Amino acid sequence: MNYKKYAKIIFQASQEKTEGELNIFMQNFFSLLKEKKEVKILPKLYNELEKIIQEEERSNQTIIILKNENLLNTYKEELKKFDNTFNQENIKIQKNENIIGGFIAKNKKYTLNNSYRKKLFELYQKITS
Repeated sequence: MNYKKYAKIIFQASQEKTEGELNIFMQNFFSLLKEKKEVKILPKLYNELEKIIQEEERSNQTIIILKNENLLNTYKEELKKFDNTFNQENIKIQKNENIIGGFIAKNKKYTLNNSYRKKLFELYQKITS
């Protein structure tokens, strides 16, 4: 039995099923493991499931790139406008001296470049075209 596949299936079920459905699913799964005499895979299955959960949490992380970490409070209100897009509770701050001002917010799906450098470049393009 492939414990990695089982871990993915259990994680997916935990995301899609109600609590009652998940309890029935897990009871059936454990019964199957007992029947097949594969209960010994449970520690590996548990560890793999932990890895999947940690990876999912990292993928939901919002990375905020700023010139200085102390500027985060300055842009908190602006970030709230994008609350549906960027996870405000799981934020990692990266310092980048090349940013003139503003910020860049990134997660697994989206990038919001709200830096002054980008705005200045867009202004430059308008003036020169």
